[in-house]
Amino acid sequence: MRSRGGASAQDPDQGALPLGSPPRATALGTRNIGAFADEKPFETLAAATLIAAAEVLQLVRDRDGTAGRPLADVFDPADQVALEAVCATLEGKTARQQNPHSLGSLAYTAWVCAQFGGWTGYYGRPGPVVTLRGLLRFRAIAQGWVPGHTL
Repeated sequence: MRSRGGASAQDPDQGALPLGSPPRATALGTRNIGAFADEKPFETLAAATLIAAAEVLQLVRDRDGTAGRPLADVFDPADQVALEAVCATLEGKTARQQNPHSLGSLAYTAWVCAQFGGWTGYYGRPGPVVTLRGLLRFRAIAQGWVPGHTL
């Protein structure tokens, strides 16, 4: 007898296996439901995603400078030279277009990433999507940065 929702007790080939049951034999061989053949690549991807998300959230949380966290929390301190040079090209002439945060702070970096992500300094505060876009763009610039290079 089959229920409307899917598998029934009389039809074991439909639906999920109960916990602790052995793997099901199929025409293609034995398969273990819920386990990957090689879990290491998935674990690596999950860890990399978690690290990237944590970095973006740190930048978003300190965008106002209230936490007073240092640049080294997210970036390599060697990136500060590139960060300052890039910031000089992003700053405008009005007070709202200037980076109001102190050098070496995470808020300074968050401002630069927000500008790279498309934030203009007007119309609210930058969120995680804008910050992520700017962070990826800055990382691409920093990867090709040569010390002593001027913009």
